[in-house]
Amino acid sequence: MPIPEPDPKDLIRKYSLQSAESGLASDYIKRKNVIRVRMEGEQFLLQARDVPAVIEWIEGIQAATNIALDLDERPMPKGPMFPRRRRRRVRRTEATANGQSSSNATNDASGSTARPS
Repeated sequence: MPIPEPDPKDLIRKYSLQSAESGLASDYIKRKNVIRVRMEGEQFLLQARDVPAVIEWIEGIQAATNIALDLDERPMPKGPMFPRRRRRRVRRTEATANGQSSSNATNDASGSTARPS
């Protein structure tokens, strides 16, 4: 079901997400799955249908809060932004995997294993 577009004459006030705070309202016990949003000195309680929706809403509001600020005022992300590169392990050759030592077998340019006579 699409969300209806509000009529401008029905709007009372506009709010900015700059410096807004959002999170789970764990101390609010009248209802479950309640999110608390504080912005511009006011507090709003929003109820979601289930826990995954709560997480999705909180992440969305926090992401919108982060991009609402000017670039110079945004907090720097914490922790690594990119995964660390892992070192690759050296693979054993077929000769060493079969129980032969690498000194008994030599590899020629074609990659095939030849034994010294």
